[in-house]
Amino acid sequence: MDDIEQLLTGAIDLPQEQQAAPRGRRAAQSDVPLEHDPFISRVQNIWYLRIAGLMIFVGAGLIQNLSGAIKNSSRDMTSFWWQFGIMAVVLAFSGWYDNRLVAAVRLPFSGKPFEPLVADALEEAKLVKTRAQVLAERATGPIYFIALALALLITGLSLLLGTASISENIARFCAMLLVVNPATFSLAVGLISETALGRLAAWGITVRNREAFESLAKVDAVYFDKSGTLTADERTFVSALLAHGSSLDSTEHLIAIAAAVEAEASSSIGKAIVAEAHQRGLSVPQALDFRAIPGQGVTGLVENSTVIVGGPVLLTSRNIEINVTDLVRADAANQQGNTVVFVVREGELLGSIELADSLRKTAKKAVFGLQVLRKRVGILTGDATGVAKYFAEGLKITEVVAEVLPHQKAAAIEAIQADGTKVAMVGEQSDDGSALTAADVSIAIDVAELDEADTVDISIQDSDPALVAKLFVMADRSVKKARQNLIVSVAVNVVALIVATGLFSPIGITLAPAVAVLLSCGSSIFVINNARLLRR
Repeated sequence: MDDIEQLLTGAIDLPQEQQAAPRGRRAAQSDVPLEHDPFISRVQNIWYLRIAGLMIFVGAGLIQNLSGAIKNSSRDMTSFWWQFGIMAVVLAFSGWYDNRLVAAVRLPFSGKPFEPLVADALEEAKLVKTRAQVLAERATGPIYFIALALALLITGLSLLLGTASISENIARFCAMLLVVNPATFSLAVGLISETALGRLAAWGITVRNREAFESLAKVDAVYFDKSGTLTADERTFVSALLAHGSSLDSTEHLIAIAAAVEAEASSSIGKAIVAEAHQRGLSVPQALDFRAIPGQGVTGLVENSTVIVGGPVLLTSRNIEINVTDLVRADAANQQGNTVVFVVREGELLGSIELADSLRKTAKKAVFGLQVLRKRVGILTGDATGVAKYFAEGLKITEVVAEVLPHQKAAAIEAIQADGTKVAMVGEQSDDGSALTAADVSIAIDVAELDEADTVDISIQDSDPALVAKLFVMADRSVKKARQNLIVSVAVNVVALIVATGLFSPIGITLAPAVAVLLSCGSSIFVINNARLLRR
Protein backbone atom coordinates (compact mmCIF):
# COMPACT_ATOMS: atom_id res chain seq x y z
CA MET A 1 0.00 0.00 0.00
CA ASP A 2 2.95 2.33 0.41
CA ASP A 3 3.52 2.23 -3.34
CA ILE A 4 -0.09 3.20 -3.92
CA GLU A 5 0.08 6.13 -1.52
CA GLN A 6 3.29 7.34 -3.14
CA LEU A 7 1.73 7.06 -6.56
CA LEU A 8 -1.18 9.18 -5.40
CA THR A 9 1.19 11.92 -4.34
CA GLY A 10 3.34 11.52 -7.43
CA ALA A 11 6.48 10.52 -5.55
CA ILE A 12 7.01 6.89 -6.54
CA ASP A 13 10.23 5.88 -8.29
CA LEU A 14 10.48 2.94 -10.65
CA PRO A 15 13.64 1.01 -11.40
CA GLN A 16 15.59 2.41 -14.33
CA GLU A 17 13.09 5.15 -14.90
CA GLN A 18 13.61 8.84 -14.49
CA GLN A 19 10.90 10.41 -12.43
CA ALA A 20 8.73 12.59 -14.64
CA ALA A 21 7.70 16.06 -13.59
CA PRO A 22 4.07 16.37 -12.53
CA ARG A 23 1.88 17.16 -15.48
CA GLY A 24 -1.51 17.35 -13.81
CA ARG A 25 -3.38 20.50 -14.70
CA ARG A 26 -4.69 22.70 -11.92
CA ALA A 27 -8.19 23.99 -12.28
CA ALA A 28 -8.31 27.50 -13.63
CA GLN A 29 -9.49 30.44 -11.60
CA SER A 30 -13.12 31.36 -11.80
CA ASP A 31 -15.63 33.50 -10.01
CA VAL A 32 -18.14 30.64 -9.96
CA PRO A 33 -18.16 28.95 -6.50
CA LEU A 34 -19.34 25.44 -5.79
CA GLU A 35 -22.96 25.28 -4.72
CA HIS A 36 -23.76 24.61 -1.08
CA ASP A 37 -24.20 20.96 -0.24
CA PRO A 38 -26.45 19.55 2.48
CA PHE A 39 -23.68 18.01 4.59
CA ILE A 40 -23.50 20.78 7.18
CA SER A 41 -27.25 20.50 7.72
CA ARG A 42 -26.84 16.74 8.16
CA VAL A 43 -24.23 17.36 10.80
CA GLN A 44 -26.65 19.71 12.51
CA ASN A 45 -29.36 17.02 12.39
CA ILE A 46 -27.14 14.80 14.49
CA TRP A 47 -27.87 17.09 17.40
CA TYR A 48 -31.60 16.45 17.60
CA LEU A 49 -31.39 13.36 19.79
CA ARG A 50 -28.24 14.59 21.53
CA ILE A 51 -29.95 17.74 22.74
CA ALA A 52 -33.09 15.81 23.68
CA GLY A 53 -31.07 13.34 25.71
CA LEU A 54 -29.05 16.07 27.40
CA MET A 55 -32.17 18.06 28.33
CA ILE A 56 -33.81 15.01 29.85
CA PHE A 57 -30.64 14.21 31.76
CA VAL A 58 -30.40 17.75 33.13
CA GLY A 59 -34.10 17.81 33.95
CA ALA A 60 -33.84 14.54 35.83
CA GLY A 61 -30.93 15.85 37.83
CA LEU A 62 -32.75 19.03 38.73
CA ILE A 63 -35.86 17.09 39.72
CA GLN A 64 -33.76 15.15 42.14
CA ASN A 65 -32.63 18.48 43.55
CA LEU A 66 -29.14 17.66 42.60
CA SER A 67 -29.04 15.58 45.76
CA GLY A 68 -27.42 12.56 44.33
CA ALA A 69 -26.08 11.06 41.20
CA ILE A 70 -27.60 9.10 38.39
CA LYS A 71 -26.23 5.69 39.23
CA ASN A 72 -24.46 3.43 36.79
CA SER A 73 -22.74 0.46 38.45
CA SER A 74 -20.27 -0.23 35.64
CA ARG A 75 -18.78 3.22 35.41
CA ASP A 76 -16.82 5.47 37.69
CA MET A 77 -18.47 8.58 36.20
CA THR A 78 -21.64 8.25 38.25
CA SER A 79 -21.84 11.75 39.57
CA PHE A 80 -24.44 13.89 37.91
CA TRP A 81 -22.14 16.88 37.80
CA TRP A 82 -19.25 14.89 36.42
CA GLN A 83 -21.36 13.41 33.66
CA PHE A 84 -23.04 16.70 32.87
CA GLY A 85 -19.69 18.49 32.70
CA ILE A 86 -18.15 15.84 30.43
CA MET A 87 -21.18 15.83 28.13
CA ALA A 88 -21.30 19.60 27.87
CA VAL A 89 -17.61 19.87 26.99
CA VAL A 90 -17.70 16.97 24.51
CA LEU A 91 -20.85 18.22 22.81
CA ALA A 92 -19.52 21.77 22.53
CA PHE A 93 -16.20 20.58 21.06
CA SER A 94 -17.87 18.10 18.72
CA GLY A 95 -20.29 20.69 17.40
CA TRP A 96 -17.49 23.12 16.67
CA TYR A 97 -15.17 20.50 15.22
CA ASP A 98 -17.78 18.74 13.05
CA ASN A 99 -18.78 21.96 11.31
CA ARG A 100 -15.14 23.00 10.99
CA LEU A 101 -14.25 19.67 9.38
CA VAL A 102 -17.13 19.77 6.91
CA ALA A 103 -16.30 23.33 5.93
CA ALA A 104 -12.65 22.36 5.44
CA VAL A 105 -13.57 19.36 3.30
CA ARG A 106 -15.76 21.51 1.08
CA LEU A 107 -13.12 24.20 0.44
CA PRO A 108 -11.96 24.35 -3.20
CA PHE A 109 -8.59 22.69 -3.64
CA SER A 110 -5.56 24.92 -3.91
CA GLY A 111 -7.70 27.68 -2.44
CA LYS A 112 -9.29 28.52 -5.79
CA PRO A 113 -12.75 27.85 -7.21
CA PHE A 114 -12.97 25.44 -10.10
CA GLU A 115 -13.44 26.61 -13.65
CA PRO A 116 -17.15 26.91 -14.58
CA LEU A 117 -17.42 23.76 -16.71
CA VAL A 118 -15.67 21.66 -14.07
CA ALA A 119 -17.84 23.15 -11.33
CA ASP A 120 -20.97 22.39 -13.34
CA ALA A 121 -19.85 18.82 -13.95
CA LEU A 122 -19.18 18.40 -10.23
CA GLU A 123 -22.62 19.63 -9.33
CA GLU A 124 -24.24 17.35 -11.90
CA ALA A 125 -22.32 14.38 -10.52
CA LYS A 126 -23.37 15.18 -6.96
CA LEU A 127 -27.02 15.35 -7.94
CA VAL A 128 -26.92 11.75 -9.17
CA LYS A 129 -26.54 9.75 -5.98
CA THR A 130 -25.19 6.24 -5.90
CA ARG A 131 -27.26 3.35 -4.62
CA ALA A 132 -25.19 3.11 -1.43
CA GLN A 133 -25.72 6.80 -0.71
CA VAL A 134 -29.46 6.59 -1.33
CA LEU A 135 -29.79 3.62 1.03
CA ALA A 136 -27.70 5.35 3.67
CA GLU A 137 -29.77 8.54 3.52
CA ARG A 138 -33.03 6.60 3.59
CA ALA A 139 -31.93 4.82 6.74
CA THR A 140 -31.27 8.08 8.62
CA GLY A 141 -34.87 9.07 9.38
CA PRO A 142 -36.19 5.64 10.42
CA ILE A 143 -33.24 5.14 12.77
CA TYR A 144 -34.13 8.32 14.65
CA PHE A 145 -37.67 7.11 15.29
CA ILE A 146 -36.61 3.52 16.00
CA ALA A 147 -34.15 4.75 18.61
CA LEU A 148 -36.75 6.99 20.25
CA ALA A 149 -39.42 4.27 20.19
CA LEU A 150 -36.96 1.71 21.56
CA ALA A 151 -35.91 4.06 24.35
CA LEU A 152 -39.53 4.72 25.34
CA LEU A 153 -40.48 1.04 25.15
CA ILE A 154 -37.59 -0.29 27.19
CA THR A 155 -37.81 2.46 29.78
CA GLY A 156 -41.56 1.98 30.08
CA LEU A 157 -41.26 -1.79 30.50
CA SER A 158 -38.50 -1.37 33.05
CA LEU A 159 -40.60 1.03 35.09
CA LEU A 160 -43.64 -1.26 34.94
CA LEU A 161 -41.68 -4.35 35.87
CA GLY A 162 -39.57 -2.56 38.45
CA THR A 163 -36.32 -4.03 37.17
CA ALA A 164 -34.40 -0.80 37.78
CA SER A 165 -34.66 2.38 39.79
CA ILE A 166 -36.05 5.58 38.36
CA SER A 167 -32.63 7.18 38.21
CA GLU A 168 -31.20 4.13 36.43
CA ASN A 169 -34.05 4.17 33.91
CA ILE A 170 -33.51 7.86 33.23
CA ALA A 171 -29.80 7.28 32.71
CA ARG A 172 -30.55 4.38 30.37
CA PHE A 173 -33.12 6.42 28.43
CA CYS A 174 -30.70 9.32 28.00
CA ALA A 175 -27.87 7.02 26.94
CA MET A 176 -30.03 5.53 24.16
CA LEU A 177 -30.88 8.97 22.82
CA LEU A 178 -27.33 10.27 23.11
CA VAL A 179 -25.50 7.33 21.51
CA VAL A 180 -27.63 7.20 18.34
CA ASN A 181 -26.00 9.06 15.44
CA PRO A 182 -27.81 7.97 12.23
CA ALA A 183 -26.70 10.99 10.22
CA THR A 184 -23.25 9.42 10.03
CA PHE A 185 -24.66 6.87 7.57
CA SER A 186 -25.27 9.52 4.91
CA LEU A 187 -22.05 11.32 5.79
CA ALA A 188 -20.13 8.06 5.62
CA VAL A 189 -20.72 7.64 1.89
CA GLY A 190 -21.74 11.03 0.53
CA LEU A 191 -18.99 13.17 2.03
CA ILE A 192 -16.31 10.68 1.00
CA SER A 193 -17.58 10.69 -2.57
CA GLU A 194 -17.79 14.48 -2.79
CA THR A 195 -14.29 14.91 -1.41
CA ALA A 196 -12.89 12.41 -3.90
CA LEU A 197 -14.58 14.17 -6.82
CA GLY A 198 -13.17 17.50 -5.69
CA ARG A 199 -9.68 16.07 -5.36
CA LEU A 200 -9.87 14.59 -8.85
CA ALA A 201 -11.13 17.88 -10.28
CA ALA A 202 -8.04 19.60 -8.88
CA TRP A 203 -5.98 17.13 -10.94
CA GLY A 204 -7.95 17.90 -14.09
CA ILE A 205 -10.10 14.77 -13.82
CA THR A 206 -13.84 15.29 -14.15
CA VAL A 207 -16.25 12.57 -13.07
CA ARG A 208 -19.67 12.72 -14.70
CA ASN A 209 -20.89 9.34 -13.49
CA ARG A 210 -20.43 8.66 -9.76
CA GLU A 211 -21.56 5.06 -10.10
CA ALA A 212 -18.87 4.50 -12.71
CA PHE A 213 -16.25 6.11 -10.49
CA GLU A 214 -17.09 3.92 -7.52
CA SER A 215 -17.18 0.84 -9.78
CA LEU A 216 -13.51 1.42 -10.69
CA ALA A 217 -12.61 -0.54 -7.58
CA LYS A 218 -14.41 -3.55 -9.10
CA VAL A 219 -12.85 -3.21 -12.57
CA ASP A 220 -10.78 -6.26 -13.55
CA ALA A 221 -8.99 -4.99 -16.66
CA VAL A 222 -7.90 -1.60 -17.97
CA TYR A 223 -7.30 -1.29 -21.71
CA PHE A 224 -5.39 1.61 -23.23
CA ASP A 225 -5.34 2.87 -26.74
CA LYS A 226 -1.64 3.14 -27.62
CA SER A 227 -1.15 6.17 -29.81
CA GLY A 228 -1.28 9.46 -27.92
CA THR A 229 -2.16 7.67 -24.69
CA LEU A 230 0.73 5.44 -23.67
CA THR A 231 2.98 6.87 -26.39
CA ALA A 232 3.83 10.50 -27.01
CA ASP A 233 1.70 12.47 -29.42
CA GLU A 234 4.78 13.13 -31.52
CA ARG A 235 6.61 11.00 -34.08
CA THR A 236 9.94 11.41 -35.77
CA PHE A 237 10.83 10.55 -39.35
CA VAL A 238 13.17 7.56 -39.76
CA SER A 239 13.27 6.63 -43.43
CA ALA A 240 11.35 6.37 -46.69
CA LEU A 241 11.61 3.40 -49.01
CA LEU A 242 10.21 2.77 -52.47
CA ALA A 243 8.18 -0.38 -52.91
CA HIS A 244 9.38 -3.19 -55.13
CA GLY A 245 8.47 -2.19 -58.69
CA SER A 246 7.31 1.32 -57.69
CA SER A 247 6.61 3.76 -60.52
CA LEU A 248 8.30 6.60 -58.60
CA ASP A 249 11.89 7.57 -59.27
CA SER A 250 12.91 8.76 -55.80
CA THR A 251 12.00 8.69 -52.10
CA GLU A 252 11.75 12.50 -52.20
CA HIS A 253 8.86 12.20 -54.61
CA LEU A 254 7.28 9.63 -52.30
CA ILE A 255 7.59 11.96 -49.31
CA ALA A 256 6.20 14.90 -51.29
CA ILE A 257 3.12 12.93 -52.38
CA ALA A 258 2.52 11.68 -48.84
CA ALA A 259 2.99 15.18 -47.41
CA ALA A 260 0.47 16.58 -49.87
CA VAL A 261 -2.25 14.31 -48.47
CA GLU A 262 -1.14 14.61 -44.84
CA ALA A 263 -0.98 18.41 -44.96
CA GLU A 264 -4.62 18.63 -43.88
CA ALA A 265 -4.34 15.91 -41.24
CA SER A 266 -3.92 16.67 -37.55
CA SER A 267 -2.36 13.34 -36.56
CA SER A 268 1.21 12.94 -35.31
CA ILE A 269 1.94 10.81 -38.40
CA GLY A 270 0.87 13.58 -40.74
CA LYS A 271 2.80 16.24 -38.84
CA ALA A 272 6.00 14.16 -38.95
CA ILE A 273 5.76 13.54 -42.71
CA VAL A 274 4.98 17.18 -43.50
CA ALA A 275 7.84 18.34 -41.25
CA GLU A 276 10.27 16.03 -43.06
CA ALA A 277 9.15 17.35 -46.46
CA HIS A 278 9.69 20.94 -45.35
CA GLN A 279 13.08 20.08 -43.83
CA ARG A 280 14.21 18.66 -47.16
CA GLY A 281 12.87 21.66 -49.02
CA LEU A 282 10.59 19.54 -51.19
CA SER A 283 7.93 21.00 -53.44
CA VAL A 284 4.71 19.61 -52.02
CA PRO A 285 1.77 19.57 -54.45
CA GLN A 286 -1.69 20.57 -53.32
CA ALA A 287 -4.14 17.83 -52.44
CA LEU A 288 -7.84 18.15 -53.18
CA ASP A 289 -10.82 16.34 -51.69
CA PHE A 290 -9.02 15.49 -48.44
CA ARG A 291 -10.78 12.85 -46.31
CA ALA A 292 -9.87 10.82 -43.27
CA ILE A 293 -10.66 7.11 -43.44
CA PRO A 294 -11.26 5.86 -39.86
CA GLY A 295 -8.75 3.22 -38.91
CA GLN A 296 -7.03 3.23 -42.29
CA GLY A 297 -5.48 6.61 -43.01
CA VAL A 298 -6.11 9.68 -45.11
CA THR A 299 -6.86 10.18 -48.79
CA GLY A 300 -6.79 13.03 -51.26
CA LEU A 301 -6.52 13.87 -54.93
CA VAL A 302 -2.88 14.62 -55.81
CA GLU A 303 -1.92 15.49 -59.39
CA ASN A 304 -5.26 14.12 -60.60
CA SER A 305 -4.64 10.76 -58.88
CA THR A 306 -6.21 9.32 -55.75
CA VAL A 307 -3.56 8.85 -53.09
CA ILE A 308 -4.08 7.04 -49.77
CA VAL A 309 -1.59 7.11 -46.88
CA GLY A 310 -2.22 4.65 -44.08
CA GLY A 311 -1.20 1.66 -41.99
CA PRO A 312 -1.32 -2.10 -42.60
CA VAL A 313 -5.11 -2.21 -42.36
CA LEU A 314 -5.16 -0.07 -45.51
CA LEU A 315 -3.47 -2.83 -47.53
CA THR A 316 -5.63 -5.68 -46.25
CA SER A 317 -8.93 -3.80 -46.52
CA ARG A 318 -8.25 -2.78 -50.15
CA ASN A 319 -6.46 -5.94 -51.26
CA ILE A 320 -3.30 -4.04 -52.14
CA GLU A 321 -0.52 -6.41 -53.18
CA ILE A 322 2.81 -6.06 -51.38
CA ASN A 323 6.08 -7.73 -52.24
CA VAL A 324 7.46 -10.18 -49.69
CA THR A 325 10.63 -8.14 -49.36
CA ASP A 326 8.63 -4.99 -48.58
CA LEU A 327 6.50 -6.94 -46.11
CA VAL A 328 9.53 -8.33 -44.26
CA ARG A 329 11.09 -4.88 -44.16
CA ALA A 330 7.94 -3.34 -42.69
CA ASP A 331 7.65 -6.14 -40.13
CA ALA A 332 11.27 -5.61 -39.05
CA ALA A 333 10.54 -1.92 -38.47
CA ASN A 334 7.45 -2.84 -36.43
CA GLN A 335 9.50 -5.17 -34.25
CA GLN A 336 11.63 -2.17 -33.30
CA GLY A 337 8.55 -0.20 -32.30
CA ASN A 338 8.49 1.97 -35.42
CA THR A 339 5.28 2.68 -37.30
CA VAL A 340 5.21 2.05 -41.03
CA VAL A 341 2.71 3.88 -43.22
CA PHE A 342 2.15 2.96 -46.83
CA VAL A 343 1.57 5.29 -49.76
CA VAL A 344 -0.88 3.97 -52.36
CA ARG A 345 -1.79 5.71 -55.63
CA GLU A 346 -4.63 4.40 -57.77
CA GLY A 347 -4.28 0.97 -56.21
CA GLU A 348 -0.49 0.84 -56.65
CA LEU A 349 1.81 0.59 -53.60
CA LEU A 350 4.37 3.35 -54.16
CA GLY A 351 6.41 2.89 -51.02
CA SER A 352 6.50 3.16 -47.25
CA ILE A 353 7.56 5.69 -44.63
CA GLU A 354 8.96 4.62 -41.28
CA LEU A 355 8.29 6.75 -38.21
CA ALA A 356 9.61 6.38 -34.68
CA ASP A 357 7.33 6.46 -31.65
CA SER A 358 8.22 6.83 -27.98
CA LEU A 359 6.59 6.06 -24.64
CA ARG A 360 5.32 8.87 -22.49
CA LYS A 361 7.57 9.43 -19.49
CA THR A 362 4.88 8.35 -17.04
CA ALA A 363 3.52 5.36 -19.00
CA LYS A 364 5.47 2.82 -16.92
CA LYS A 365 4.34 4.54 -13.75
CA ALA A 366 0.72 4.31 -14.87
CA VAL A 367 0.89 0.62 -15.74
CA PHE A 368 2.82 -0.22 -12.58
CA GLY A 369 0.30 1.63 -10.42
CA LEU A 370 -2.61 -0.26 -11.96
CA GLN A 371 -0.84 -3.59 -11.59
CA VAL A 372 -0.18 -2.83 -7.90
CA LEU A 373 -3.95 -2.53 -7.61
CA ARG A 374 -4.15 -6.00 -9.24
CA LYS A 375 -5.71 -4.76 -12.44
CA ARG A 376 -5.05 -6.50 -15.72
CA VAL A 377 -3.61 -3.99 -18.18
CA GLY A 378 -3.94 -4.33 -21.93
CA ILE A 379 -3.46 -2.43 -25.18
CA LEU A 380 -6.26 -2.05 -27.73
CA THR A 381 -5.03 -0.32 -30.87
CA GLY A 382 -5.31 -0.08 -34.61
CA ASP A 383 -1.52 -0.09 -34.95
CA ALA A 384 0.42 -3.01 -36.36
CA THR A 385 0.73 -6.03 -34.10
CA GLY A 386 4.53 -5.81 -34.03
CA VAL A 387 4.46 -2.19 -32.86
CA ALA A 388 1.86 -2.89 -30.19
CA LYS A 389 3.79 -5.89 -28.85
CA TYR A 390 7.05 -3.92 -28.78
CA PHE A 391 5.62 -1.26 -26.49
CA ALA A 392 3.63 -3.82 -24.51
CA GLU A 393 6.85 -5.67 -23.72
CA GLY A 394 8.50 -2.46 -22.55
CA LEU A 395 5.55 -1.78 -20.25
CA LYS A 396 5.27 -5.39 -19.05
CA ILE A 397 1.83 -5.70 -20.57
CA THR A 398 0.80 -9.18 -21.70
CA GLU A 399 -2.62 -8.51 -23.24
CA VAL A 400 -2.51 -6.97 -26.72
CA VAL A 401 -5.29 -6.51 -29.28
CA ALA A 402 -3.94 -4.82 -32.43
CA GLU A 403 -4.85 -3.97 -36.02
CA VAL A 404 -8.52 -3.32 -35.21
CA LEU A 405 -10.57 -0.66 -36.92
CA PRO A 406 -12.35 1.94 -34.75
CA HIS A 407 -15.74 0.30 -35.27
CA GLN A 408 -14.24 -3.09 -34.38
CA LYS A 409 -12.97 -1.94 -30.99
CA ALA A 410 -16.41 -2.25 -29.42
CA ALA A 411 -16.56 -5.91 -30.46
CA ALA A 412 -13.08 -6.43 -29.01
CA ILE A 413 -14.19 -4.98 -25.67
CA GLU A 414 -17.33 -7.14 -25.67
CA ALA A 415 -15.20 -10.23 -26.33
CA ILE A 416 -13.11 -9.42 -23.25
CA GLN A 417 -16.29 -8.91 -21.21
CA ALA A 418 -17.75 -12.24 -22.33
CA ASP A 419 -16.42 -14.11 -19.29
CA GLY A 420 -17.69 -11.49 -16.84
CA THR A 421 -14.56 -9.32 -16.85
CA LYS A 422 -15.25 -5.70 -15.89
CA VAL A 423 -13.40 -3.47 -18.36
CA ALA A 424 -12.35 0.17 -18.23
CA MET A 425 -11.28 1.71 -21.53
CA VAL A 426 -8.84 4.62 -21.74
CA GLY A 427 -8.55 6.46 -25.01
CA GLU A 428 -9.32 9.55 -27.02
CA GLN A 429 -13.00 10.13 -27.56
CA SER A 430 -12.55 11.05 -31.23
CA ASP A 431 -10.77 7.79 -32.13
CA ASP A 432 -12.06 5.32 -29.55
CA GLY A 433 -15.73 6.25 -29.26
CA SER A 434 -17.11 2.76 -29.84
CA ALA A 435 -14.70 1.13 -27.39
CA LEU A 436 -15.45 3.74 -24.74
CA THR A 437 -19.17 3.16 -25.17
CA ALA A 438 -18.84 -0.61 -24.88
CA ALA A 439 -16.64 -0.53 -21.78
CA ASP A 440 -18.05 -0.77 -18.27
CA VAL A 441 -16.24 2.49 -17.45
CA SER A 442 -15.16 4.94 -20.13
CA ILE A 443 -12.18 7.24 -19.52
CA ALA A 444 -11.34 9.87 -22.12
CA ILE A 445 -7.82 11.28 -21.92
CA ASP A 446 -6.36 14.53 -23.27
CA VAL A 447 -9.77 16.23 -23.34
CA ALA A 448 -9.30 19.77 -24.63
CA GLU A 449 -12.92 20.87 -24.27
CA LEU A 450 -14.84 19.42 -21.35
CA ASP A 451 -18.25 19.96 -22.94
CA GLU A 452 -17.20 17.77 -25.88
CA ALA A 453 -16.66 14.77 -23.61
CA ASP A 454 -20.09 14.66 -22.00
CA THR A 455 -20.78 11.12 -23.23
CA VAL A 456 -17.96 9.49 -21.26
CA ASP A 457 -17.98 8.61 -17.59
CA ILE A 458 -14.68 10.27 -16.71
CA SER A 459 -12.66 12.92 -18.55
CA ILE A 460 -8.96 13.68 -18.04
CA GLN A 461 -7.84 17.05 -19.37
CA ASP A 462 -4.14 16.16 -19.41
CA SER A 463 -2.49 13.54 -21.59
CA ASP A 464 -0.50 12.14 -18.65
CA PRO A 465 -1.34 8.40 -18.30
CA ALA A 466 -0.18 8.46 -14.66
CA LEU A 467 -3.42 10.33 -13.90
CA VAL A 468 -5.30 7.16 -14.84
CA ALA A 469 -3.46 5.29 -12.09
CA LYS A 470 -4.16 8.14 -9.66
CA LEU A 471 -7.84 7.93 -10.60
CA PHE A 472 -7.96 4.23 -9.74
CA VAL A 473 -6.03 4.75 -6.51
CA MET A 474 -8.49 7.46 -5.45
CA ALA A 475 -11.44 5.19 -6.26
CA ASP A 476 -9.87 2.38 -4.25
CA ARG A 477 -9.20 4.67 -1.28
CA SER A 478 -12.71 6.12 -1.45
CA VAL A 479 -14.35 2.70 -1.35
CA LYS A 480 -12.18 1.58 1.57
CA LYS A 481 -12.81 4.76 3.57
CA ALA A 482 -16.55 4.60 2.91
CA ARG A 483 -16.47 0.99 4.14
CA GLN A 484 -14.57 2.06 7.27
CA ASN A 485 -17.09 4.80 7.91
CA LEU A 486 -20.03 2.43 7.58
CA ILE A 487 -18.44 -0.09 9.97
CA VAL A 488 -17.91 2.60 12.60
CA SER A 489 -21.41 3.99 12.06
CA VAL A 490 -23.03 0.58 12.40
CA ALA A 491 -20.97 -0.26 15.46
CA VAL A 492 -21.95 2.95 17.26
CA ASN A 493 -25.57 3.05 16.16
CA VAL A 494 -26.40 -0.62 16.55
CA VAL A 495 -23.97 -2.23 18.97
CA ALA A 496 -23.75 0.73 21.33
CA LEU A 497 -27.53 1.19 21.23
CA ILE A 498 -28.06 -2.44 22.23
CA VAL A 499 -25.66 -2.00 25.14
CA ALA A 500 -27.43 1.24 26.14
CA THR A 501 -30.76 -0.61 26.46
CA GLY A 502 -29.42 -2.39 29.52
CA LEU A 503 -29.67 -5.81 27.91
CA PHE A 504 -26.26 -6.74 29.29
CA SER A 505 -26.65 -5.03 32.66
CA PRO A 506 -27.06 -8.40 34.47
CA ILE A 507 -23.41 -9.13 33.61
CA GLY A 508 -22.27 -5.64 34.53
CA ILE A 509 -22.08 -4.13 31.05
CA THR A 510 -23.90 -0.81 30.80
CA LEU A 511 -23.48 2.51 29.03
CA ALA A 512 -23.37 5.75 30.98
CA PRO A 513 -24.80 8.86 29.27
CA ALA A 514 -21.39 10.53 29.30
CA VAL A 515 -19.83 7.54 27.53
CA ALA A 516 -22.72 7.53 25.04
CA VAL A 517 -21.92 11.14 24.17
CA LEU A 518 -18.25 10.28 23.70
CA LEU A 519 -19.11 7.41 21.32
CA SER A 520 -21.62 9.44 19.32
CA CYS A 521 -19.37 12.47 18.91
CA GLY A 522 -16.38 10.30 18.22
CA SER A 523 -18.15 8.49 15.40
CA SER A 524 -19.13 11.72 13.61
CA ILE A 525 -15.61 13.13 13.98
CA PHE A 526 -14.13 9.88 12.66
CA VAL A 527 -16.44 9.82 9.63
CA ILE A 528 -15.88 13.45 8.66
CA ASN A 529 -12.14 13.33 9.30
CA ASN A 530 -11.86 10.24 7.11
CA ALA A 531 -13.16 12.33 4.22
CA ARG A 532 -10.68 15.07 5.02
CA LEU A 533 -7.82 12.58 4.70
CA LEU A 534 -8.69 12.11 1.02
CA ARG A 535 -7.58 15.67 0.38
CA ARG A 536 -3.95 14.76 1.06
